[in-house]
Amino acid sequence: MSFIGIGDCNIFYDRADFTEPWLDKKDTIIMHHGLCRSSEVWFAWVPILSPYFPVVRIDARGCGRSSRPEQDFEPSVESFTRDLAQILDALDIRKVHFIGESFGGIVGLNFTREYPERVKSLILCNTPCKLPESLSGKYAMNFKDSAAAMLSLGVQQWCLRTIGYRLDEEAATEEMKQWYAREMARTPSWFAAKWVSLLPGIDFTPMLSEIGCPTLLLAGEKSAISTQEQQQMMKSSITHCELVVLPSVGHGVNVVAAKQCAQESLRFLAAQY
Repeated sequence: MSFIGIGDCNIFYDRADFTEPWLDKKDTIIMHHGLCRSSEVWFAWVPILSPYFPVVRIDARGCGRSSRPEQDFEPSVESFTRDLAQILDALDIRKVHFIGESFGGIVGLNFTREYPERVKSLILCNTPCKLPESLSGKYAMNFKDSAAAMLSLGVQQWCLRTIGYRLDEEAATEEMKQWYAREMARTPSWFAAKWVSLLPGIDFTPMLSEIGCPTLLLAGEKSAISTQEQQQMMKSSITHCELVVLPSVGHGVNVVAAKQCAQESLRFLAAQY
């Protein structure tokens, strides 16, 4: 297993490169998962993308196989963005195609805004620029707020009780749902609670016009998080943006419709050369 030391944290990463060795290397793909997930959410993408591009997947700080932060660490879009920059520096990667899902896509938007020279293109799955207000109450269930629900139930049970906002329940098998919840439960409850508390305050809408690189939005038609109204607004606000809507699918398209998303991404990336 491969790790990068960033301050007090060891970040797990996986690099897959099955490109033809006699050809010039294309820009690397970096993949960033969403809230409390891990690099495993991209399992079906790597065989499709890695024959054409070097692919790096990471477990964000506090997730998957990466180490846990100190309890006084405060997660933020900015802190995950700084981590990403340091990861790329450590790997000596100057420019990337960024692929992110949900919160990971927001990190990608912010990274592109702060380091536009380092991003050749953006692919955003299930990515809102602002969480719909109705979701805060649904995430909280009968608790004070989402953080209290996570701390009381634990991350795994919280995920299972809100699984319809993580994965399309009709498209996902029971085994997939249980696996997804176990992956999220690798994040400590205290860190997950701090992280989920960030979500209501995030609004990237005013900054969308600053995104100048080619961008692909992949979203399920029935997602309650990356709603069609919001995705259309994002498409209109980002200068060079394409939207692909997967009909009759909810959230979590990067998992429940992984092969279709990866193939759409490969088509999009081929147009960048």
